[in-house]
This record gives sequence, structure tokens and C-alpha cells, in this order.
Amino acid sequence: MQNSVASRKPAFGLMAAAFTPFHADGSLNLGPVEQQAERFTRQGLRGVFVCGSTGEGPALTTAERMAVAKRWCEVGRDSLEIIIHVGHASVEEARLLAADAEKNGAAGIAALPVPAATSRITKVPFWRDRDPSPMPGRKTCT
Repeated sequence: MQNSVASRKPAFGLMAAAFTPFHADGSLNLGPVEQQAERFTRQGLRGVFVCGSTGEGPALTTAERMAVAKRWCEVGRDSLEIIIHVGHASVEEARLLAADAEKNGAAGIAALPVPAATSRITKVPFWRDRDPSPMPGRKTCT
């Protein structure tokens, strides 16, 4: 376990908080990750923080977060320190994310509090007075 996440020293230097690219339909678009990594390397950054709030991490499913982290590790680990945000409302999910980060060769992990709301929400809920629900007479949130 000499080269594991737990045994590495903290990364120092300029690091970018990477955004996570999406297709117009809201699904992950991992294609641009390689270009992001190349640009960060050319600009002399030391590393990248993946799946934090800038990268929509808290709004992603665990499987999506693992896919993003894996892609960053595949394309960037030789030139950048890859730090994966594993914070989650569920401790078990955070453990899964941390184990996955280690398996993929991330330089480190971070576990920050998860925000209550995220920007991946594309439609703001509002209360309607009409009655489209199976619960007659109740207002619905859409």
C-alpha cells in the first residue's frame, strides 16, 4: 500500500476545480475531460479537484461521480495531481467513492459537506393550484 491515497503527502501548488461537462439532455459528456486535462497541464497547474460543487459532484449519482473520477484519472494522473471529492450525505456512498478513487490511482481525496441545493436542478419547483395529481384537492409541486 506504499502508493495508496492514504500514504501520499498532501499536494501543493495551483489546482483547478474542474467543471463536469454534460450533453444537452443532462447526461455526462466525458469527451472534453481529456482536453481539460491537457489545458490544465499546459497552463502549469499542479492538479485538479474533481467532482466538487463546481463540477456538480453533489448533484451526480454515485455511478456518475465514479465515471467522472475514473476518466480524470485515466487522462490526467501522469501530469496532474487528481483530487477526488468524495463527500456525500451517506457515509457508505462516501466510502465507495473513496475506494474507487484509490482504485483509479487518484492522488488524494477530499470530503467536504454536501450543499443542500445544487445547480443541476433545471426546473425550479413551484406550487400549482390546479389538480393534476391523484390526490384531489391537494396542491402539487412540479
